[in-house]
Amino acid sequence: IRGLGVTDGAWLVFLPAGDATCVGAANAYVLPGSGGRLLGAEGEGGGGGKVAVQLTQLGLHKLCVSDLTSPFLDANFGIARGATLAVLPQSSAPSPSPSPLSPPSPPSSPPFGTIPATGVAVLRGDSKTTKVLFCLWPGDETVT
Repeated sequence: IRGLGVTDGAWLVFLPAGDATCVGAANAYVLPGSGGRLLGAEGEGGGGGKVAVQLTQLGLHKLCVSDLTSPFLDANFGIARGATLAVLPQSSAPSPSPSPLSPPSPPSSPPFGTIPATGVAVLRGDSKTTKVLFCLWPGDETVT
């Protein structure tokens, strides 16, 4: 968070928008999720101008800021004008589909019985000729 007159060490609290006050800020800053302390820039032992929040109430939220070390009154907080945070419902996008199954294995070659006694001629499959590459004879059933 930068600008808006917010300085390092300030307490930042997000409250539901709807009025021009920070009523509830003193209580909210000590509860987890509504805001936190803005620490110095990265490299200076700080959080790089960030505050982690976890808001559960849907809608628009305003930012209330206090420069005090331990604010204990709502009046110790002021609204950071121009800073809002919208909490929206989770997307109703369809859940991811299950991972695709592995492709089916290619069909196996038809099983051969035995090679006939006269043998089998093996031809080149991509050729228009009938040139014989080799022959399979009985007993060559394991040749691939």
